[in-house]
Amino acid sequence: MAKGAVVTFPRMGSAVPVFRTILEDLGVEVLVPPNVGPITVSLGVRHSPECACYPLKINLGNYLEAARRGANTVLMIGGIGPCRLGYYAEVQREVLADLGVDMRMVVLEPPVRGWRQLAHTIADITGSRPWSAVWRAVRLGWLKLNYLDNLEAMSHHLRPREARRGTVSKALSQAREWLDEARTFAAVNEAGHSGMELLASVPCRETAEPPVRVGVIGEIFMVLEPAVNMGCQEALGHLGAEVEQGVWLSGWVRENVFPKPWKPRGTESHANLARLAAPYINHWVGGEGQLNVGHTIEMARRGLDGVVHLAPFTCMPEIVARTALDAVSQDYGIPVLTFFLDEHAGEAGMQTRLEAFADLLRRRRRGEAPKAGA
Repeated sequence: MAKGAVVTFPRMGSAVPVFRTILEDLGVEVLVPPNVGPITVSLGVRHSPECACYPLKINLGNYLEAARRGANTVLMIGGIGPCRLGYYAEVQREVLADLGVDMRMVVLEPPVRGWRQLAHTIADITGSRPWSAVWRAVRLGWLKLNYLDNLEAMSHHLRPREARRGTVSKALSQAREWLDEARTFAAVNEAGHSGMELLASVPCRETAEPPVRVGVIGEIFMVLEPAVNMGCQEALGHLGAEVEQGVWLSGWVRENVFPKPWKPRGTESHANLARLAAPYINHWVGGEGQLNVGHTIEMARRGLDGVVHLAPFTCMPEIVARTALDAVSQDYGIPVLTFFLDEHAGEAGMQTRLEAFADLLRRRRRGEAPKAGA
């Protein structure tokens, strides 16, 4: 990385503390953009192509806010296939140049065609740091990411059972702070275990019936970043639904970055999900489109009560998936609620639809509502 570089990156859920940890451990100066808010959205929407999908607009807003605070380098992931993620960096680079914002764009491309390009980019970021230091930083970030994802999954289980509303979210926030501050392997392990103990200590109440189980699937950015999905998972938990998330950053990294022996296996592997989806979508359509169909079938087979599908407005892979999900809902008798979200989406409207959906699922379980497709 060039001397004097101040690196920023998009906000996307648990990716923020992980990227910061890896880069700072390598001696790179990091400037994390502010939490996604009205200014982020306004900047991104104003300067992005109108037809661009919501994640691109939010990313651009992140960069512009970070540039105002002194960032001069953007670290961005690349992509392949029909999903427009592969064009994000190029579009954003052009927009920043047109605005006179001097920011260098460094793109981490997935190693689907070999590791040479990714290795070259990593060397560019880390400068003269030895590969042993890079490996240490990556392992530290990976350890932290797994704790963060496990804590969030634990919160999804506990939230519909908490005795007092908000206690799980408060404990999760504290656990995340501990992990964010940890900078050694020992400190990360201690923070992770302390966070799990804190969540496990949240008082729970007895319920007359078990919570309904709702799968949350969709485009990865929309699922992982609560600021753009308006806290969908937390809202479902407060409505008495236990959430099972279909996509996690740790799972995405294992599937797209790890060598084959360490990729996910079993029911959650991409190969199995693609096999399940094949009668409805028999080829990869980009992003998480085909996988979301497979996730829905797998969740229906395990007896989940319903599925919430989160997607950016105009996202082609998710539009294709949504069409197939109509047939999956009919064939497997599982209700699917889709949200296509952009800057015009309103939290009140989403909350109302989630409330009605949770109520529908409870009535279906009691036999008081018709089955999906009836």
